[in-house]
Amino acid sequence: MSPEEKALMQALARVINVVPRALDADLRRDQDLPLTEYFALAYLAETDGHRARMNELAARLWMTISGATRTVIRLEQLGFVARERSATDGRGADVVLTDKGLERLRRAWPSHLQSARRRVLDHLDEDEVRILTRALGSIGSNVDDAEVC
Repeated sequence: MSPEEKALMQALARVINVVPRALDADLRRDQDLPLTEYFALAYLAETDGHRARMNELAARLWMTISGATRTVIRLEQLGFVARERSATDGRGADVVLTDKGLERLRRAWPSHLQSARRRVLDHLDEDEVRILTRALGSIGSNVDDAEVC
Protein backbone atom coordinates (compact mmCIF):
# COMPACT_ATOMS: atom_id res chain seq x y z
CA MET A 1 0.00 0.00 0.00
CA SER A 2 1.40 3.39 -0.95
CA PRO A 3 1.67 6.19 1.63
CA GLU A 4 -1.14 8.03 -0.19
CA GLU A 5 -3.41 4.98 -0.06
CA LYS A 6 -2.60 4.47 3.61
CA ALA A 7 -3.41 8.10 4.37
CA LEU A 8 -6.67 7.81 2.41
CA MET A 9 -7.71 4.65 4.27
CA GLN A 10 -6.95 6.27 7.64
CA ALA A 11 -8.92 9.39 6.72
CA LEU A 12 -11.82 7.29 5.42
CA ALA A 13 -11.88 5.18 8.58
CA ARG A 14 -12.02 8.32 10.70
CA VAL A 15 -14.84 9.85 8.64
CA ILE A 16 -16.85 6.62 8.66
CA ASN A 17 -16.49 6.20 12.42
CA VAL A 18 -16.34 9.72 13.84
CA VAL A 19 -18.61 11.89 11.70
CA PRO A 20 -21.82 9.85 12.19
CA ARG A 21 -21.16 9.72 15.94
CA ALA A 22 -20.64 13.49 16.03
CA LEU A 23 -23.81 14.12 14.01
CA ASP A 24 -25.72 11.75 16.31
CA ALA A 25 -24.34 13.44 19.44
CA ASP A 26 -25.31 16.87 18.12
CA LEU A 27 -28.85 15.77 17.27
CA ARG A 28 -29.31 13.99 20.59
CA ARG A 29 -28.03 17.05 22.49
CA ASP A 30 -29.98 19.64 20.49
CA GLN A 31 -33.17 17.70 19.72
CA ASP A 32 -33.15 14.62 21.97
CA LEU A 33 -33.48 12.56 18.78
CA PRO A 34 -31.05 9.84 17.70
CA LEU A 35 -29.73 10.09 14.14
CA THR A 36 -31.19 6.70 13.19
CA GLU A 37 -34.66 7.83 14.22
CA TYR A 38 -34.18 11.13 12.36
CA PHE A 39 -33.21 9.24 9.20
CA ALA A 40 -36.25 6.95 9.55
CA LEU A 41 -38.58 9.95 9.81
CA ALA A 42 -36.81 11.67 6.90
CA TYR A 43 -37.12 8.61 4.66
CA LEU A 44 -40.81 8.20 5.42
CA ALA A 45 -41.37 11.90 4.71
CA GLU A 46 -39.92 11.38 1.22
CA THR A 47 -42.10 8.39 0.29
CA ASP A 48 -45.47 8.44 -1.44
CA GLY A 49 -48.14 8.54 1.23
CA HIS A 50 -45.42 8.81 3.91
CA ARG A 51 -45.41 5.02 4.22
CA ALA A 52 -43.06 2.11 3.59
CA ARG A 53 -42.81 -1.59 4.24
CA MET A 54 -40.48 -2.55 7.07
CA ASN A 55 -37.99 -4.21 4.69
CA GLU A 56 -37.85 -1.03 2.56
CA LEU A 57 -37.20 1.09 5.63
CA ALA A 58 -34.52 -1.31 6.86
CA ALA A 59 -32.80 -1.25 3.47
CA ARG A 60 -32.87 2.54 3.33
CA LEU A 61 -31.42 2.80 6.83
CA TRP A 62 -28.84 0.08 6.05
CA MET A 63 -30.10 -1.89 9.02
CA THR A 64 -31.32 -5.40 9.61
CA ILE A 65 -35.08 -5.81 9.76
CA SER A 66 -34.83 -6.45 13.50
CA GLY A 67 -32.84 -3.23 13.97
CA ALA A 68 -35.36 -1.26 11.93
CA THR A 69 -38.19 -2.87 13.91
CA ARG A 70 -36.63 -1.70 17.19
CA THR A 71 -36.34 1.82 15.76
CA VAL A 72 -39.97 1.75 14.60
CA ILE A 73 -41.14 0.54 18.01
CA ARG A 74 -39.42 3.53 19.68
CA LEU A 75 -40.92 5.93 17.12
CA GLU A 76 -44.33 4.32 17.52
CA GLN A 77 -44.19 4.75 21.30
CA LEU A 78 -43.55 8.46 20.75
CA GLY A 79 -46.46 8.72 18.32
CA PHE A 80 -44.19 9.61 15.38
CA VAL A 81 -45.14 6.57 13.29
CA ALA A 82 -47.92 4.02 13.18
CA ARG A 83 -48.13 0.58 11.68
CA GLU A 84 -51.05 -0.04 9.37
CA ARG A 85 -52.14 -2.94 7.20
CA SER A 86 -50.29 -2.74 3.90
CA ALA A 87 -52.02 -0.58 1.34
CA THR A 88 -50.77 -2.79 -1.50
CA ASP A 89 -51.31 -6.39 -0.47
CA GLY A 90 -53.00 -6.48 2.94
CA ARG A 91 -50.71 -9.24 4.22
CA GLY A 92 -48.08 -7.17 5.95
CA ALA A 93 -47.83 -3.86 7.70
CA ASP A 94 -46.63 -0.49 6.48
CA VAL A 95 -44.82 1.99 8.68
CA VAL A 96 -46.63 5.31 8.33
CA LEU A 97 -45.33 8.73 9.33
CA THR A 98 -47.85 10.53 11.53
CA ASP A 99 -48.50 14.27 11.53
CA LYS A 100 -46.73 14.39 14.89
CA GLY A 101 -43.73 12.60 13.36
CA LEU A 102 -43.61 15.00 10.42
CA GLU A 103 -43.72 17.95 12.79
CA ARG A 104 -40.92 16.38 14.86
CA LEU A 105 -38.82 15.99 11.73
CA ARG A 106 -39.45 19.61 10.75
CA ARG A 107 -38.31 20.80 14.19
CA ALA A 108 -35.17 18.64 14.07
CA TRP A 109 -34.18 19.38 10.47
CA PRO A 110 -32.55 22.81 11.06
CA SER A 111 -30.42 21.40 13.88
CA HIS A 112 -29.27 18.48 11.77
CA LEU A 113 -28.51 20.73 8.82
CA GLN A 114 -26.50 23.10 11.02
CA SER A 115 -24.56 20.15 12.44
CA ALA A 116 -23.87 18.70 8.99
CA ARG A 117 -22.66 22.07 7.76
CA ARG A 118 -20.42 22.60 10.78
CA ARG A 119 -19.05 19.04 10.79
CA VAL A 120 -18.68 18.52 7.03
CA LEU A 121 -19.66 21.16 4.51
CA ASP A 122 -17.92 24.15 6.11
CA HIS A 123 -14.59 22.32 5.63
CA LEU A 124 -14.97 21.97 1.86
CA ASP A 125 -15.00 24.44 -1.01
CA GLU A 126 -17.36 24.09 -4.00
CA ASP A 127 -14.91 22.04 -6.04
CA GLU A 128 -14.25 19.67 -3.13
CA VAL A 129 -18.00 19.19 -2.59
CA ARG A 130 -18.48 18.33 -6.27
CA ILE A 131 -15.49 15.96 -6.33
CA LEU A 132 -16.42 14.28 -3.03
CA THR A 133 -20.03 13.86 -4.13
CA ARG A 134 -18.93 12.16 -7.34
CA ALA A 135 -16.36 9.99 -5.53
CA LEU A 136 -18.75 8.86 -2.81
CA GLY A 137 -21.41 8.17 -5.44
CA SER A 138 -18.95 5.94 -7.30
CA ILE A 139 -17.96 4.10 -4.16
CA GLY A 140 -21.54 3.68 -2.92
CA SER A 141 -22.89 2.48 -6.24
CA ASN A 142 -20.49 -0.46 -6.15
CA VAL A 143 -21.76 -1.82 -2.83
CA ASP A 144 -24.81 -4.06 -2.97
CA ASP A 145 -27.24 -3.06 -0.21
CA ALA A 146 -28.19 -6.71 0.25
CA GLU A 147 -24.60 -7.46 1.27
CA VAL A 148 -24.77 -5.16 4.28
CA CYS A 149 -28.25 -5.75 5.68
